[in-house]
Amino acid sequence: MKKFFAFSLLTVALLAVLFNLSSFKHTESANDIGSYILIDVYEVPGYQDPGLHIHYADNTSEYVPFKKMDAHNHDDNGQIIVNKVNDLVGKGYTVEHIAAGLGDKTGMITKIFLRKDK
Repeated sequence: MKKFFAFSLLTVALLAVLFNLSSFKHTESANDIGSYILIDVYEVPGYQDPGLHIHYADNTSEYVPFKKMDAHNHDDNGQIIVNKVNDLVGKGYTVEHIAAGLGDKTGMITKIFLRKDK
């Protein structure tokens, strides 16, 4: 009886270990170089460089200025954002996350994270 009990306990323990180990799947690293882009959208009238500040994973950056920060150019500035995001999506990126908050001079700062599709 002791052998049966020990064998049963060992079998259950082995199955539990195998089940737990099989639940860990190999996933690609979330920090793959070259797979993320950050777009900082500065819609702050008092900021020196309002527009898109784009940061690439290879330590390069790009600045796309807005026309002007006033109510008359709101649609044009929105189109600049849409055009740039569409351009990056056309290059194989997808929008992963968007966050926004108020700037210190009554404007909005938005962060758009994009990831390269595999």
